[in-house]
Formats: sequence, C-alpha cells, structure tokens
Amino acid sequence: MFSLYQEAYWFLPILTKNQAKKLAKTVEKKPEKTQLTAPFARYLECLLEDAIFDRKTLLPKSYLHKSLLKDLLYLTKKQLVEIIHSLSLEDYAASMKQIVQPDILQEIHQHLAPKEQKLLTQYRATKEHPLFPPAPFKDLSSFTQEMHKRGIYRLGIAIQKEPEDFIWYISRTLDCGRGKMLLAAYEKKALANVQEDMLNCLLTLLQDDVS
Repeated sequence: MFSLYQEAYWFLPILTKNQAKKLAKTVEKKPEKTQLTAPFARYLECLLEDAIFDRKTLLPKSYLHKSLLKDLLYLTKKQLVEIIHSLSLEDYAASMKQIVQPDILQEIHQHLAPKEQKLLTQYRATKEHPLFPPAPFKDLSSFTQEMHKRGIYRLGIAIQKEPEDFIWYISRTLDCGRGKMLLAAYEKKALANVQEDMLNCLLTLLQDDVS
C-alpha cells in the first residue's frame, strides 16, 4: 500500500512547472524530476482526467447525436488531425503575403495534400477570417507547428456550443497535449460571428469527408 504522499509525488513529472511547485508544497516535497515510463505517465494522466471529468455523469456518444457535429465523435485521431490541418489553412492564406521567399512557399505547397491545396485556393479567393496576426514562416517546420496550433484553436472555437461531454470524447481521441490546447480554446470566449464562421467551416469539412 502506497502512501498519499508517494502517490502525489508520482504526479509531479506530468504537471506544469507551476502546478508541480504547488503540489510539492502541499505534500511537503521538493518538485524533483522523476523518470516515468510512457505507459505509467499516460496512466497518471488518465487518473487526472478522471478527477476532472466525472465519469459517472459522462453521457454516452449516442446521447450526443442531436449535434450537427456528431460525426466528429467517430473520427480517428488521424482524421481529426487532418481536420485540424484543414482548419488552419484560412490563417495560412492570410500569412502567405508575409512570406517573401519563393522557395519556402514552394516547400510548404508541396507539403500540402491535394485536398489541402484545393482548400487553400478556395480560401485565397474568398474573404479571409484570420484569427491570428499573419506570421512570416522561416521554414516548413515552423509552418507545420504554428498552423497546427492555429487549427486546434479554430476547432476549439467551432465546438464551443457543445457540452463538455462532447469535448471530452474529442480530447480523448487526440493526445493529452492536443486535448489541453483544445480545451483551452473551447473555454475561451469567442465573438458570436467568429464562432459561427468556425462552425460553418468545420461543418463543410465534415460534409466533404462524409460525402
């Protein structure tokens, strides 16, 4: 039988620095770094998720079918990541004006899937709705990282009218890091017209995937 203090000590490596300090102070431990195996770290993350979301009140997916976004509940992680990438392209369409190096534009364009290239062409031909200031990308790596963050943020805004149970299922399909970013965007208040724009964009992407 492990003590409460020892169990609390295990959680320190998976928390943020500030959270670890607070927990360490509570259990009178120094926030020392501890190496955890990947399976055990994931197990601890699940325990924290269980504490945040009351599983006793979590609705089954079948009870969320009235949502226009119900198809999201059954996408794989790979499919959700593709949706996230597609959502970010509207911000990229606005950022392209800031990229002056033709070789970077060509590298990014070649990196996009044919479907994403088609979406990008559509976004460039219509009114842009960037959520972030345009960013001059230095290379393909910085483009991929920044656009991924923007896509998650857009997804979080698009699903803001959904119940927390819905968000939990989506976050669970993604990994812990993406889930945290999605929840942060979901909880951030967005203007009604911005939320509606993001929702319509997401619905269009879902319809294209289903059809």
